[in-house]
Amino acid sequence: YCETDPALLFDLATDPDELNNLAGHQIHAATLADMHDEMLRVWDPQQYRRDALASQKRQWFIHRVLSKTAPSPWDFQPFINAKAQYVRSGANTTFVKGQARLPYVMPVQPDKPRPS
Repeated sequence: YCETDPALLFDLATDPDELNNLAGHQIHAATLADMHDEMLRVWDPQQYRRDALASQKRQWFIHRVLSKTAPSPWDFQPFINAKAQYVRSGANTTFVKGQARLPYVMPVQPDKPRPS
């Protein structure tokens, strides 16, 4: 439903592609009026409009504030120490590989450890 758009009413049994709008036919005026009254009983279009405008106002406020500060991505950005997450060149891989096991198993010293 949109207050500024014309009404739409279709007989899906005979017009499944919704090509013939019956809203302008006098024979369906009572059905259209009943449906409109039911919609207004359940929904308050004016309240939805007020809510939408209030939401837009809040979003514009946030936009103005963020445009004056350092940009920050809206998507999730985990702040983790990548040094402890990935095997770096020259690093001892035994400890990192042990942490990656599920369930976690304490690493054991290899029989022939790499020289440090």
